[in-house]
This record gives sequence, C-alpha cells and structure tokens, in this order.
Amino acid sequence: MLYLILAIASSAMVSVIMRLSDRKVTGNIAMLTVNYLMCFVVSVVYAGNLFPAAEGLPGALLMGAVNG
Repeated sequence: MLYLILAIASSAMVSVIMRLSDRKVTGNIAMLTVNYLMCFVVSVVYAGNLFPAAEGLPGALLMGAVNG
C-alpha cells in the first residue's frame, strides 16, 4: 500500500513540476525528451541491466510500439 501511495504522489509531483517549469522552458519537446530520458536512465539503474527479465518483454515492446 505504501508503494501505491508513493507512486501516486510521485506521479502527481511530476505533473506539478512540469506545469511549474512550463514558464522557464520554451519548448515542450525538450522538456518531454529529458523527462523520458531520465525515466529510462533511472529504470536501468534501478533494474541493474537493460533487460532484467525476458518473460514479459515481447508484450511490453508490442504495447510500447502500439501506444507510441
């Protein structure tokens, strides 16, 4: 339950930070690019390697390709 609360709080904080930084950042594309890059780097560091388990990898890649 704690992880769910932390996930909701961090998701809300990302939204708040992006709205506050909208005044300082001229292009939304640059802000979103850095956001996705940092998410990728943090996830690789947290997981320990690029592909930790290949069990659900094809489904995740398919969903990522479909959703863009």
